[in-house]
Amino acid sequence: MERTTNTSVFLRDMFALFSLTGLFFLLRHPDKRGRLFILILVVTLVSTVLFICFRTGKKALNFQPRIKLPKAPFFILSLLAVVLLIVLFYYSPDGLLSSIELRLFLLAALAGLLGLFCALTKIDLEPHNVMFAVLLTGGLTYRIIPYLTTIQSTPFSLSWSEGSQVYFASLFHSQSIYGQKLPLPVLDPSRYLIQSLPFLFGIRSILIHRLWQVVLWFGLNAAGAWLVAKKFGKKLALGSFWLSAFIFLFFFQGPIYYSLFVSVIIVLLGYNKDNPLRTLIFVLVASVWAGLSRVNWIPLPGLLAVSLYLFDEPFDGKNWLNYLKMTVVWTVIGVVVAFAAKNAYRYISGENPDIFDSAFSSPLLWNRMFPNATYPPGILLGITLVCLPLLILTILFVKNSYKKSVHWLRWAGLVGILLAFFVGGIVVSAKIGGGSNLHNLDAFLVFYIAILLGVLSGRLAPELGAEEIAPLQVNRVTGLLLLVVLTPVFYTFIEASASPIQNTAIAEAEVVQMQQMLDKMDDIPGEVLFITERQLLTIGAINGVSVVPEYEKVMIMEMAMADNWDYLERYYQLLYEHNFKAIFLDTVNTTIQDSKAAFAEENNSYVKKVVIPTLEEYKPIMSWNNGAVVLLVPIGTDGVPQILQKNP
Repeated sequence: MERTTNTSVFLRDMFALFSLTGLFFLLRHPDKRGRLFILILVVTLVSTVLFICFRTGKKALNFQPRIKLPKAPFFILSLLAVVLLIVLFYYSPDGLLSSIELRLFLLAALAGLLGLFCALTKIDLEPHNVMFAVLLTGGLTYRIIPYLTTIQSTPFSLSWSEGSQVYFASLFHSQSIYGQKLPLPVLDPSRYLIQSLPFLFGIRSILIHRLWQVVLWFGLNAAGAWLVAKKFGKKLALGSFWLSAFIFLFFFQGPIYYSLFVSVIIVLLGYNKDNPLRTLIFVLVASVWAGLSRVNWIPLPGLLAVSLYLFDEPFDGKNWLNYLKMTVVWTVIGVVVAFAAKNAYRYISGENPDIFDSAFSSPLLWNRMFPNATYPPGILLGITLVCLPLLILTILFVKNSYKKSVHWLRWAGLVGILLAFFVGGIVVSAKIGGGSNLHNLDAFLVFYIAILLGVLSGRLAPELGAEEIAPLQVNRVTGLLLLVVLTPVFYTFIEASASPIQNTAIAEAEVVQMQQMLDKMDDIPGEVLFITERQLLTIGAINGVSVVPEYEKVMIMEMAMADNWDYLERYYQLLYEHNFKAIFLDTVNTTIQDSKAAFAEENNSYVKKVVIPTLEEYKPIMSWNNGAVVLLVPIGTDGVPQILQKNP
């Protein structure tokens, strides 16, 4: 590849990278005064001064390298260096390398130095490309490793809701797994439908199901990223792999759940600007899937096809009705089909229709828009940081390149789609239980990266008589491009964390103890309610227990947050009647938290409406998994503890 930037431009951007990542470390550790702090302080100050010098200097510095090296060995050694560095971060989770700020600084240093090596030698690689590639490779590796650490065989849940996810997926095969027909999942049925595939083949191994989840996370996100790169950014001189890698990391800033990509993939594969009927068929198929997903994804298939149409079809003075008729057809019919699929599922699920769409009755926590304990930057600042570098780059490009090449109606359509999904995502993000990240802005993130990449690539077809729009010349905007690339890498380092490796032998021994306790209770009348850890029934770790479909942890939490008193009062009545001879609960902590605690509102809702009412009628007698699984029995049944103390 012929070099297109002089050495001074690369040095300017390298020192900018050192300065930014060094400043991030210093701001996050203002109280540290050790040798490391002083070293990074010096590097940051020197880098800032040198950046200013190269930024304001008018004379280009062109170094004539004399050493010539082959490209392949350098590529292999660089890849190994990046991967080994990231593995070292996770291999040494404590001590010096535990700081994510230092980890990011070290990756930036490696990226800059490898790029500098290319600048000072006759190697057939552009220094900026090497620096960007190292950042993206480091980000990908840092993102992937935590998912790989979830592939464990411990029977206990690795996170708050992981066990619930396995259980919900099993409901599509409940007759063969539990010997009883159970209602289908209420929340995110498309996710659990695709997650249930191993059960179709009779696979109940928790290890295989965790592996399948990892495959889904990476496979569907990568497929979506590749198709977006192919459809919207093909003309950019960035290389399809590296562009796809950037989009992949961009999606994980949500993150965007893997099941949602099915609708995106279907539309991107099926859209054909010259065959509106074919496009409609694929939109309808994708809309069925969207209807089984999230409410804010219902209009996505139709509007994604509309976006592609606005890119491909010039207005050219057509009648508005003629120009927009197919966009209206795709959108309206797509939404109708999605809602029809959603309502059909509601009535074939076997579940009470009244517990669907709890999001519409849940309170909105508008304080989550601003810095808070649950999501420190706040939704508004978080999404701004994610979007701003690419937005600035796009605005500057449009100002210089498009002029009057595109009719205002097409611009209005694309901007309107972005605004619609942005507002919808903001409202859903404010809902209690909305999470500690940007995942409820998932649809907006898909359209944002697709539309802006399409604009930058010159994919917008010009109006009649206008000149073809040339794609962005990336070698001319390396400084802004550095910020664009660095942003998803930065978010990756902030958010990604590996799962601790659990001691499977100890966990399995504890499950045996749980089974022994349940065996001793065989003669006691009543049901056993697994509010938590219901996946133990799914994978066959606990036997001889009939599933009580209601009052699973995620669902009862959802109903508590939505103030579904009909649902909760039925639970209270069963507690009062001591209908359950045993309850497995995840916590007996009754602390009411203030706003300084993460998920305080969610915790308080669960404690007030679930934990405290349960403890009024049931008492804890034993716990496992470091107190994360608690066995409760009815208060006043003094014979039960004695029964449990009997030898098997």
